[in-house]
Amino acid sequence: MFFRGDNNIYKNNALYLLTPLVVLLLLLSCPTQALSKRIKVGVYSNKPLVFKDGNGRFQGFAIDILRSIASQEDWKLQFIEGTWKECLQRLKNGEIDIQVAIAYSPERKKLYDFADETLITNWGRVYSNTNFQVESILDLSGSTVSVLDNDIYYQSLKEIIEKFGLKVNFITLNSYDEVLQFVQDNKADAGVINRIYASQNAHRFIVEKTPIIFSPTDVSYAAPKNRNSDILQGISQHLKKLKADKSSIYYQSLEYWLDGQQKPLAPRWIKTTLLALGLLFSFAVALTLFLRQQIRTRTEELTTRNQQLSKVKEQLEKEISERKKREEELKESEKRYFSLFANNHSVMLLINPENGNIVDANPAACRYYGYSINEIVSLKISDINILSKEQVFQEMKKEKLEQRNHFYFKHRLKTGEIRDVEVYSGPITIHGSKLLYSIIHDITERKKAEAALRKSEEEWNRTFNSFADIVTLMDIDLRIIKANQATCNILGLPCDEIIGNHCHRLLYGSENPCTDCPVLDAKENFQPYTREIYHENLQKTFMVSAAPVLDEQGNLEFIAHVAKDITELKQLEEKLSQAQKMEAIGTLAGGIAHDFNNILSAIIGFAELARQNIPADSKAAKDIDQVISSGKRATDLVKQILTFSRKTSSDPQPLKPHLVVKDTLHMLRSTLPTTITIEEDIDQECGTILADPTNIQQIVVNLCTNALHAMENQKGTLRVSLHRRQIGDAELIGEAEVSAGPFVVLTVSDTGCGMDQTLLDRIFEPYFTTKEMGKGTGLGLAVLHGIVQSYKGFVRVESTPGKGSSFSIFLPALQEITSEPEDLASETSPAETSPLMGHERILIVDDELLLVRAGQRMLEYYGYKVTAVTDSRDALEKIQADPEQFDLLISDQTMPGLTGFELAQTVLEIKPDMPIILCTGHSEVVSKEKALAMGIKKYLTKPIIGDTLVKAVRMVLDENNPQTHQESALPEERD
Repeated sequence: MFFRGDNNIYKNNALYLLTPLVVLLLLLSCPTQALSKRIKVGVYSNKPLVFKDGNGRFQGFAIDILRSIASQEDWKLQFIEGTWKECLQRLKNGEIDIQVAIAYSPERKKLYDFADETLITNWGRVYSNTNFQVESILDLSGSTVSVLDNDIYYQSLKEIIEKFGLKVNFITLNSYDEVLQFVQDNKADAGVINRIYASQNAHRFIVEKTPIIFSPTDVSYAAPKNRNSDILQGISQHLKKLKADKSSIYYQSLEYWLDGQQKPLAPRWIKTTLLALGLLFSFAVALTLFLRQQIRTRTEELTTRNQQLSKVKEQLEKEISERKKREEELKESEKRYFSLFANNHSVMLLINPENGNIVDANPAACRYYGYSINEIVSLKISDINILSKEQVFQEMKKEKLEQRNHFYFKHRLKTGEIRDVEVYSGPITIHGSKLLYSIIHDITERKKAEAALRKSEEEWNRTFNSFADIVTLMDIDLRIIKANQATCNILGLPCDEIIGNHCHRLLYGSENPCTDCPVLDAKENFQPYTREIYHENLQKTFMVSAAPVLDEQGNLEFIAHVAKDITELKQLEEKLSQAQKMEAIGTLAGGIAHDFNNILSAIIGFAELARQNIPADSKAAKDIDQVISSGKRATDLVKQILTFSRKTSSDPQPLKPHLVVKDTLHMLRSTLPTTITIEEDIDQECGTILADPTNIQQIVVNLCTNALHAMENQKGTLRVSLHRRQIGDAELIGEAEVSAGPFVVLTVSDTGCGMDQTLLDRIFEPYFTTKEMGKGTGLGLAVLHGIVQSYKGFVRVESTPGKGSSFSIFLPALQEITSEPEDLASETSPAETSPLMGHERILIVDDELLLVRAGQRMLEYYGYKVTAVTDSRDALEKIQADPEQFDLLISDQTMPGLTGFELAQTVLEIKPDMPIILCTGHSEVVSKEKALAMGIKKYLTKPIIGDTLVKAVRMVLDENNPQTHQESALPEERD
């Protein structure tokens, strides 16, 4: 749109334009091909910047400027109409060359190219319906706000609303008219439009202005990204020149559309054309009929156009009147805007980006920083921002270029206190000066709360990940939403593969939840549950606990799940159970050993006495020999039970095991079937061990017997080897009480049925046997295991089902090979080398009457004077009455009243040189070492077989008074 200029200027210019116009008309009389550049322009309804008038012609401030530039650049403009959303989409797709009246933003800069020169500055404003009072942005909470789809002010307000944490329902529409119509019709509580549109159009609707003004932005022209840079450059160059000339079409159009000055007339070139037409009329006669016809046609066209301009004039006069009114409203709006700046409770600053000076500050800023207004405007932003000046200017440069509008800084108050602040900043033009408009929020407390929250989360995560057990949190669908590091390590999976998966698939290798899963119960009953679950893939047992976590309303939020690997614990429990079984056997053995040994002592003792009075070749003698033999076998059985239970100790002595093994195999050869082949590999130089020969013989017999039973139909090969071997620490893993060094290894192998792992795990359990009922006690290997452990050795077993088994017994070898142990004869050499007969006075005490009688008869048979009592207190009274009447005290250990040990202590206090022999069926209270250390001369274990008691008596008496026995041993003189 053009405006009337000075009349004198018009007259002077008309004469100069006459001649070119004549030539122009002559050119127009002939057909020509237009050379103008065609430019597609996107237009939409945003009056007074751009709109379509009643005649279908596009008008407005942005259109006037573009038409002026197009006339100078010889561009032919083609307007493409659409909604604002459609215009932006066409611009993005390259369907138009230029978009008019588009606000600049960093986000849009990424999608489109903008002219360097700004057309005009605009900002957003909120209007409300008459029933909805709005004084600040906080009043919009919970309201419905209508907005233009893809409008920059809609996006800006939405960001501000989110920063304040408000909840607002936005309705997107296709035009500002629809936005205000929705507000008027109460379909929306408020609407967002730009201030230029509002100044020209808000009066047409029954709406109320609010004090909410925000987001100053530059409005200009834009082209598709990386296209039409020449058009944008031309627009920028012309626009810059037009803005520099105060009399240019830029200011005339600005005054017309925004200031409301109603002075439009026909454009100058039309006036000049009309004058030229009048002058040319005088030449019309001289022209050919063809030219006359052309002139007539052009005249008719100009007449029609003049009529149109007249109508435009009438319309413009009306709009100018309205524009003046809107100008006043705009001024009032600006006053309210600055009032909002001054009265806002938020800290606001205006900053000069060129030098960093603080240009203005609202009262809230003065209160916050502690400065007066005069003090604060004398500062630079770098005086309150703790960043260096260089860093501050770099940040302001980003704000100025709109590369960034949201910042976190630390600001210094007048008191020197440093506070954390959040800054929203952007460029604004005030009175022609480009400034930065900053809104500052103190977030010190929020930062402290965030730091405390982060610390709390870090502590929780460290605690969560410190557990060595699997710890997960699951949603109600049993999907894992959080897992600790132990879960990832145990499952061997990265955490991102665990999150989102079902627990039963990852933890237990199942596609469906476990039937006894405690998580299901916790989910259903809202109670914690714990169960054991075996993981097939990991071959481990887990103690799984699950507990519900409820929200504030008591609804299930998630489930806490803990899985503890108890595989080793289960193994320890099994070992403990095994140990408890063995302890039970030991307790049973210890309980019956004393009484059983007493019974055996009586049986063997009286059988031996009877045997002495019967001819050796009689049938009765042979029967009694069987009784004695059976008693000895029973004695060995009790000894085995006590050895297994470790309730008694054997009598270990240095021995060469190859002799015992060869003798035992020789004995077994006669008892094993001839279908069994025995292969021996005995190293005679294997060394010496410290052991009881009976125990070694028992081990060999036990292993060979088991091998026989393992070979089907009693056919196969039995291999026995004995070798010396050096064992290191690496081979002793799991053997806690065994030390590295030289070992003698006894290996017994068979070609029998073999064993699977299940049997191997149980072969050393007491009473466990694979034999039929009545064919085995299940104690053999358990006793063997106890013997080997008592010698600080260990057992290794290898077996393959269908191929056979191999048992290896490892016994520590003595470092130095010693001589053969002496037999009982050498131990009791004093008694053996002298007669067993004697005449000494002996007091024998035992609470078992049969044992007292048997002992008394045996000793009297050898010439001793024996006093027998069954009460230890009676025995003590006799000694107290006359200590010298007895040469020897023989006492049982376990007796009511006084034990044998207590009796011996008291007697030795009365007569310190009294020799005492202590006999016991089994005692956990008094060991042999303790008895001998107290002064007891001999410690015998029941049952006492054969002449063992007599030999012990003779040895003790001789040691106590050897001269007496030598005299008594002299032969009597006979007549």
